[in-house]
Amino acid sequence: MCQLKLQRVHIKLIILNKKPCGYKVLRNVLTFSAVIVFTAWSSAAAQPVIYDEFKNLHNWAQLYFPKVKRHSRYTIVRDGRDGFALQAESDRAASALVMKKSFNPEEYPTVSWRWKVAGVIPGADGRKKSGDDYPLRIYIIFDKPKKKPGFFSSLGRRAAELVYGRLPYSSLNYVWGNLEDFPREIRSPYTDGAGIIVLRRGNKETNHWMEEKVNLAEDYGRIFKEELPLEARIAIMTDSDNTGSKTKAWLDWITVFNEGEVKR
Repeated sequence: MCQLKLQRVHIKLIILNKKPCGYKVLRNVLTFSAVIVFTAWSSAAAQPVIYDEFKNLHNWAQLYFPKVKRHSRYTIVRDGRDGFALQAESDRAASALVMKKSFNPEEYPTVSWRWKVAGVIPGADGRKKSGDDYPLRIYIIFDKPKKKPGFFSSLGRRAAELVYGRLPYSSLNYVWGNLEDFPREIRSPYTDGAGIIVLRRGNKETNHWMEEKVNLAEDYGRIFKEELPLEARIAIMTDSDNTGSKTKAWLDWITVFNEGEVKR
């Protein structure tokens, strides 16, 4: 579907009104635990800037897209390492969750999470708008760039904002790809401002909990060839509206931290 349908301009997610406890988002153009057991990294773990193990959804705001009548369903279920997990379901639907708290990605460039999908979406191919659906996406939405966009980039952005409202500057979208031969990295079919990174693909590892850890500075620099913006926010999305299918996935926990501090 969109990249975050939240990013149908990648995040098919457009932040129109940036208020502390929630945003209005437009679908179409952003194409929008502590028990995390840091044993893999260190016993003297530093406090992460963000850590959510999904015992509730108090830290998240629902994002609905005006042109999408059917919404994805996000609920807390009994599952996961600590007994709770976020369950994300879509039946020909699309909507997202966005975390209310932002963070500085330069100071905290490492994001880690544990996810599971029931299966990939048949016929979905994120290289095409008609196939832009994924069982689960972890979005990192960036704002406050260090340098101003070029003239033509700014012109196109302003034109889009006349229709859709203020857009996030850029986004990285970590997804579970539907095709075994899907490229590891692509740009959103809706906008070059959204990079899509495929961490898992196909059905081989479905129905198993898998842990991921990514470095935002490395990924952002490689894809966009520039420094990280000064502000970032997490969003989560499952969608299947473009393919008219059903999908289900789970997220056990997600955390943002400085790995250097953890290692010390």
